[in-house]
Amino acid sequence: MNVPHRNKGVGLAAGGLGLQILGAITNIFLLSTLMAVAGTALLMLGLAWVARSKGRTPLWGLLGVFSILGPVILYVLPDSAGPGRLPR
Repeated sequence: MNVPHRNKGVGLAAGGLGLQILGAITNIFLLSTLMAVAGTALLMLGLAWVARSKGRTPLWGLLGVFSILGPVILYVLPDSAGPGRLPR
């Protein structure tokens, strides 16, 4: 696993989940929609970095569409890269 990629991905994913939560509790329609969309985009980007650190294709980042379920699925996905390696 590539630790710097994982750390960057976890930070982005956490920020994305935070924005999604803030968007859900905000009462202003346009603001809440923008926060939810931006949060989903950040979550997808973060999950792509985590997937890459695990030796998987960054397309696994699309799991961010499923909000909290995406990181759970990616967490249980086995690591296919050796220590410190990136995918081909």
